Amino acid sequence: MVTVKHYRIERPNDRPLEFDGIKLAAVSSQRAGSERWCELDLFRTRAGAFVFVQVGKSDVPGESDRRYVRTAKTESELRRYAGTGRLASKLYYEAGLEESEVLP
Repeated sequence: MVTVKHYRIERPNDRPLEFDGIKLAAVSSQRAGSERWCELDLFRTRAGAFVFVQVGKSDVPGESDRRYVRTAKTESELRRYAGTGRLASKLYYEAGLEESEVLP
């Protein structure tokens, strides 16, 4: 059973984003010994919108993490933000979203 939770996501240069929903997936490109990697999280709000969080992580002295947060009303809009790369494809798979585009 999926439990709806309350989330508060910090956004750079903007107010925090708060919503009730579920976390669909979380993936990372981190490998042993990596100084830089990317983490992606995907949520679905109770109202049905997607919340996409991308964090560019760094262990390099003097560098800081970079966070991007986007909301999308549709899966097509989500894919425009998240892209079609290897990590994004893994995110879609973990979230149970269709890999291919379905035409009407």
